[in-house]
Amino acid sequence: KGDNSYSVVAKDTEGNESTETVNVTWEPIRTLELVDAPERQEGKRINIPVKLDSKGDVGGMTFILNYDHQVLRDPILVWSSAAGTSINSVNTDVPGEVKATFSLVGSGLPEGDQLIATVSFRVRSVPGSMYTDYNLEVLDMSMTDGNQVNFGTYVDPGTARLLKRKYNGDSNGNDRLDIGDGTLVQRLLTGFDEKRSWDSSGNDLNGNGKLDSGDVILLLRTVVGLDKQPSGGNRTITKLGPDRSIIRMGGDDDPVEMAAIRLVEKTADKVKVQVVSQDLESEMSGIAFTLNYPVEKLRLKDQEAHSVGEIVPDDAVTIWNVFPGQNDYLKQTGKVRLALSNVEQWELANGVLAEFELEVEGGADLSEAELSLSEVELTPTGYDNRMLPDVVLGLGEEAKPPVIVEVTGQLPFGFSFESQNGRGYVVEATDDLSKWNLVETIQGTGSAVKFIDKREAIFERQYYR
Repeated sequence: KGDNSYSVVAKDTEGNESTETVNVTWEPIRTLELVDAPERQEGKRINIPVKLDSKGDVGGMTFILNYDHQVLRDPILVWSSAAGTSINSVNTDVPGEVKATFSLVGSGLPEGDQLIATVSFRVRSVPGSMYTDYNLEVLDMSMTDGNQVNFGTYVDPGTARLLKRKYNGDSNGNDRLDIGDGTLVQRLLTGFDEKRSWDSSGNDLNGNGKLDSGDVILLLRTVVGLDKQPSGGNRTITKLGPDRSIIRMGGDDDPVEMAAIRLVEKTADKVKVQVVSQDLESEMSGIAFTLNYPVEKLRLKDQEAHSVGEIVPDDAVTIWNVFPGQNDYLKQTGKVRLALSNVEQWELANGVLAEFELEVEGGADLSEAELSLSEVELTPTGYDNRMLPDVVLGLGEEAKPPVIVEVTGQLPFGFSFESQNGRGYVVEATDDLSKWNLVETIQGTGSAVKFIDKREAIFERQYYR
């Protein structure tokens, strides 16, 4: 008679008949649920819990979570503690599908409402704020005794609301234009990421109706401060001692992920320094930073006074800004910003990012002079940018460049040096005094420490510092 209404007819052997209308309500034995996720702006990660409400009789399951790969990407499934002790496997190779299976041997999932897993996605750029649906397809479900479940399971799909970013060009959705956005736009241009119709309009900074290399340049101009930045962020400061070691905040002796200033040469006429990345916790595809210097004492002569370091890929997009006018070295104000962006992650994450040679103005006194790094921002893949701590390097008389040792004999070779407790020391080697390579990082002990190079000797002459 209706969706849930049925007419039941009863008749006995003598022909007597009775009719009754019955309302039937189906109640599932178990419910598999995809929880509605909270709204997320594009560029952020969204978490979708997978739950099962049962009587404790489920011992295993194989399912596919279907999602719209046009707006969600990079799925990561993490099993809950209830299912994490199982024999399990996950396959995310097919776009739009997360296929997973688990089997609990000798036991089942606990009775009641239990979290099975949480699936995380990166929200891609969207044409406008929208809802996206996702659902589960159960391929099989097993009881604790190994028998298959053939009925009584209700599967509840889920929905998430995705929010469009605030700023054109902000591909990673963190409300500002940064080095990560440069990487992501380059990936769209080179085909590493699928370009959809709205990706062009959402990143068209030069207003020509398409996505091109000019949009990358304009984006990175914003990163280095040549064009206005829509928003900013807070930074922390880590001081460097005169010997370039870190003065740690709070007494923490763990290595600090940072970009540091390394003094290479200091004379009465010039100061040469390098900006180096050290103890990074991930690979990177781009980085941006600002070097600050006292312009009344130190100046960059021309564009030959600064260059990128050896770990920067040859095909990386590089934009400098010597404030206030990029290439106007007469009006420089003591601040230079560099942005380095690449499509793929760099082969090396730790090493020399850039080198600067600053001329000393008219015998200026550098005893109180300082160089500093600020607004240091790193991107591993275009997403999940990290701000590294600001650092300061004093240029007083006690600040000396590294000691360089020449070796002509066979390796292994070693030498000792005095160290301070809690401070880090970097040993580098070269065969040409031009390109220096990291050999070892040594933590100070408060006494003499010894370095031994056990590598195979491949050069006739080797230098260390």
